[in-house]
Amino acid sequence: MPQILLRLLQAVENDFVSVKDLAALVGQDVALAARVVAAANSAAWGRGRSVTTVEECLVVLGTRVVRSMATCLAVQGMFDRDTRRNDHDFSGFWRHSLLCAELSRAIAAECGYGRPDEAYLAGLLHDAGQIILLSSLRAKYGELIAQAQDESALCEMETASLGVHHGEVGAWMVDQWKLDSSLADSILFHHATVNQIATADQLCQIVWTSHLCVTGGAEYGDVVAEYMPKLAAISERLALLHGDAVKRTVLIAEAVGIPVPADDDEDATRTLPKVSFPPLEPVAESASGIDDVVAGMALSQSLQKDLLSLESEQELLAAVRESARILFGLTHTAFLFFDEGQNILTGAGAEEQPAALRLARLTMEPAASLAAESLRTRVPMSSFDAARPPTSLADLQFARAMGTEGVLCIPLVAAEQQIGVMVSGISRTLHGKLVRRQAWLGNFGRLAATGLKAWQAIRSFEQKTAQESSERLRRHARRIAHEAGNPLGIIKSYLKILDDRLAQDDALHGEITVLREEIERVSSIVRRMSETPSEDGEQGVDVVGLARDMLALYSPPLFINRGIAISVDIPEKRLFSSCNRDGLKQILLNLCKNASEAMEKGGRIGLSLREHVFLNGVPHLELTLKDTGPGLTREALDRLRGESMDTAGDGARGIGLSVVGALVKKMGLKITCRSYAGEGTTITLLLPQVME
Repeated sequence: MPQILLRLLQAVENDFVSVKDLAALVGQDVALAARVVAAANSAAWGRGRSVTTVEECLVVLGTRVVRSMATCLAVQGMFDRDTRRNDHDFSGFWRHSLLCAELSRAIAAECGYGRPDEAYLAGLLHDAGQIILLSSLRAKYGELIAQAQDESALCEMETASLGVHHGEVGAWMVDQWKLDSSLADSILFHHATVNQIATADQLCQIVWTSHLCVTGGAEYGDVVAEYMPKLAAISERLALLHGDAVKRTVLIAEAVGIPVPADDDEDATRTLPKVSFPPLEPVAESASGIDDVVAGMALSQSLQKDLLSLESEQELLAAVRESARILFGLTHTAFLFFDEGQNILTGAGAEEQPAALRLARLTMEPAASLAAESLRTRVPMSSFDAARPPTSLADLQFARAMGTEGVLCIPLVAAEQQIGVMVSGISRTLHGKLVRRQAWLGNFGRLAATGLKAWQAIRSFEQKTAQESSERLRRHARRIAHEAGNPLGIIKSYLKILDDRLAQDDALHGEITVLREEIERVSSIVRRMSETPSEDGEQGVDVVGLARDMLALYSPPLFINRGIAISVDIPEKRLFSSCNRDGLKQILLNLCKNASEAMEKGGRIGLSLREHVFLNGVPHLELTLKDTGPGLTREALDRLRGESMDTAGDGARGIGLSVVGALVKKMGLKITCRSYAGEGTTITLLLPQVME
């Protein structure tokens, strides 16, 4: 992406950058500066007098419009060679892309998506694959465009003729930029069916909905409400958002030089490029094909480690990964474990695998994923099998996360017990090599599952033994405490009698006082021995219980009575941390109070807790508090880091954040904060997890 755009996008997000600074940045790009001046003096923004400086123009247009202009011009510039051809007309294509971008950003802002500008860029680029295909295949692709009635028809023709559609090509392009995979996914899936998109993430649903409205009209609120609860906030306002986006698109299109035809013009609704390549002459297909070469991989060596001799479950998983690489050439391997209680497959607890798999929670419905069907049928399955269930978006996201064409799922079942599924990224070529080794793959899955089951049984036995030993120790401590408590009580009583008998000025009063204090201290130690240790004493603080207790006590005054909606995503089971209970309680209370005061009336706040978050190999609990408030200032962030106690201008809120910063520092916790002006704040605490 052009450097001026990158710097401009960074600058407009900075609350401390002045209009003068932005004007100096825009002035470095002659084309952008000329567009800004022309737009500010156009009839759309007419103010009765001409404005001649870039700084004045920024005030007239507003930074949001300038940012949209810069983004659109930059994306156009990337494809300048192909979109400026005299024999092609891309005006309809750019209007469609710009409208989809504007509507995507509006939907994102309305439904609380944290990065509306990311949604804008995704909408602007969602059809960029068409330009790449046109520049690469030229006349052949031009013929497809000429024959297509609309974009949906073009997508089907692309897949049939080329084996790939423009959404896949556009996603590939974004992947080359090393951006977040969710942005590429939103481009990849914008032609998915409504049932498929219902399982995708929020950004994918935003771009999909925007594209649906732009190509088919805005009366799709019922579809959004039924299939996409993440976008429920916009279901009744979709038509209004679409109308506003159309108005903004006309203004920005004219500002960047994109022709806007009249409503009755036949090109007004065109979204595809108009090309003038001559049609291709039909080419006879070659009668001779290239046969697939299938080479069996010999068993080079057996498993090099006895799985039962390993020290931890993570070491065992690493050994299984290495064995899969040696035996079958599977270089990208992850694990999903079966949770019988919830009847789901989850990636929680497995380190060193992509976030898409680590955070996965898949139902065991046959259509949910290839992994679920593989475990249900206990048969290895891959994306390239002729007989397999329909590909789900989860399967596609797993493959993309591992950087491969498809996935291979190997069920892990031992003695009729479902352990989980090993998911490996594979290419079509590797699938051809493994297709005749289904029996080997099944046996390998059973071997890995047996090792996992045996290790889990050993761990369970060790925990049971440790618990029994601890109980015996507690009983022994109670007996000792009881036996020692009686003589200590007698000594304390005797010292009191002796003290009462002494004259008031006797020097022995002081010594007896010291003796009584020391005996009281010993008695206190003995009493603690006789008490049953609390859960916090043995396992640390129960973070789930603490959070639920605090919400029950403080939700009404802090949130409910102030009209603030609260969402809670906390596991049902207990999760323990080794941090100080009172300190954690004070941190959580101050953060909730700060968020409540910042939002005044209305807004949303969310509290979530995740386990098995590993930092430097150490398990942590991830406690996240997210609000839709005005965001934090630079001074507030300094206080949150424990670097400043100056609370001028912030009152109680400033004090609360300073206390949080000081406690976090004292307790040695890790804290992160993501805050955007006008969009809200997300604060995350990493708490050392005590494993049960």
